Amino acid sequence: MRKRLLICDDSSFSRRTIRKALPDNANLEVSEAASGSGALLACRAGGVDLLFLDLNMPRMDGFE
Repeated sequence: MRKRLLICDDSSFSRRTIRKALPDNANLEVSEAASGSGALLACRAGGVDLLFLDLNMPRMDGFE
């Protein structure tokens, strides 16, 4: 079964870098969020097993 990974970072460069760093054979379905509120919506919808979260973002940071 594929795990669902959410990459949350306000920087598109960082999201792309994390995505590229994942192993090719990782059995992951990867999605992205550009804000803390976007990540929160995805998590509440139940579509996330794993989360890479930027802690330092504008408006809603990773600590909130």
